[in-house]
Amino acid sequence: MSVAADSLAGLATWSGMPDQTARGSADDRTSEPIGDQESKRARGYQPWNVVWTRGSATSEVAEILSDGHPVRVEGDLRGACIGARSDVLVTKKLTSFDLVSAVAPHRVQTDRIQAVTAAVGSGPNSMLAAAIAYRIARHLAVPGSLVTAPAPGASEASARALLDDLARDAPGLSRSVQPAGGAAAIVDALDSETLLVVGEPGGSWLHRQFFGQGRKLIHAAPTGALIVRAAPPRCFRFAEEPEFVGAAMRAEDAARVTSARVVPVVEERLLVGIARRAELVAAPHDRAVAELMEPPVALEQDDPLDAAWALAAFFESSPIPVIDPEGELFGVVDPRAVGIGRP
Repeated sequence: MSVAADSLAGLATWSGMPDQTARGSADDRTSEPIGDQESKRARGYQPWNVVWTRGSATSEVAEILSDGHPVRVEGDLRGACIGARSDVLVTKKLTSFDLVSAVAPHRVQTDRIQAVTAAVGSGPNSMLAAAIAYRIARHLAVPGSLVTAPAPGASEASARALLDDLARDAPGLSRSVQPAGGAAAIVDALDSETLLVVGEPGGSWLHRQFFGQGRKLIHAAPTGALIVRAAPPRCFRFAEEPEFVGAAMRAEDAARVTSARVVPVVEERLLVGIARRAELVAAPHDRAVAELMEPPVALEQDDPLDAAWALAAFFESSPIPVIDPEGELFGVVDPRAVGIGRP
């Protein structure tokens, strides 16, 4: 690298505190091993469901990100991700497959990792990079950090605000701004056993700098790099076991077995309609559900979770059916559980 050493003097580090010593001094480490911090018991922490494909270090990275319970992909990639309710795919390289968020190890040496740094910017992949850095630091009980460099013309204050926002999902990681030198200065500042996590190119100004001619900066990461790409949360990840009624059931029986305001109607595993409780209760007791049901309305497995916004009112805050490609009821998404459809 050809970045002057004195350009690193602008790397200010903090963790919810005023600026501290620039990186390179004896006391600049503000991040303790995550495993030794209270943040290891952070509220709401849930292990990720991780699937992986064959490739250098993919199994080791998947092991770390899943807290020891990854799923090997054999055959149908889409089916494996849906079957495992996968949060993340660890794969040899990033492709057009975007059903779930993806992580591609690049020359990663997992046995050497003594720290992890996520280089983050304003692009869509930074939240994922921060979350991955947090989980690796937590699992390995090593220091973790978030670092950014303001785009030309942007203020250092805005860069700090970005880091503060990302840190809410990465508790215990230190936060740093590199005012000069951009991505090159960030890489030069990494300790010799630090893993770099960075979003794929095309996102923020900072991330695009890492993927220049010959990927020079990515190659310079001391213990390798994880290149990440975020995908929107999909309905299959949040689908729960469904409650449903049969089309041939009597209205009285259907009203007795469900308390939902709107309930899926199923016949031979296929979603054939939806029934409203008010209609079931008001109908003659011996009337068939099939005579009262409305046409089927549902989400598909790979629909973005945001698609549920449009259906939350229609389903009166009842769980929304999710179907597979054959039209069979796969599960339901509960608006109350995932925070959609609320005022």
